[in-house]
Amino acid sequence: MRAIESVAGKAAGELMGLLAEGGELISFGSMTGEPLEISSGDVIFKQATVRGFWGSKVMQATTSEDKRRMIGELLKAALDGSLALPVEAVFDLEDAAKAAAASAEPGRRGKILLRAG
Repeated sequence: MRAIESVAGKAAGELMGLLAEGGELISFGSMTGEPLEISSGDVIFKQATVRGFWGSKVMQATTSEDKRRMIGELLKAALDGSLALPVEAVFDLEDAAKAAAASAEPGRRGKILLRAG
């Protein structure tokens, strides 16, 4: 089982706590600007792994052919519905403060989007 996070701080620890034994937490950002707050007990007793991911480095090492293939797979999955990107709420740009508050709410099941225009 894997969990992917880009928030850091306590959120990273909450995801790590949800992982099964042998799970992997992949971190690719720090929206909070805080360090990862991960329980050593989760890492030790679950034998979990924490791994960093930086997309720019991966893309530099990826061939043009592989990039085209991956983009094609993503587009196909988006069109056939197998790539699910759930949306929790959509806010007008004027309501950006409400959108920010909604994005901070725990337990969301989808993205918070801003609509311009």
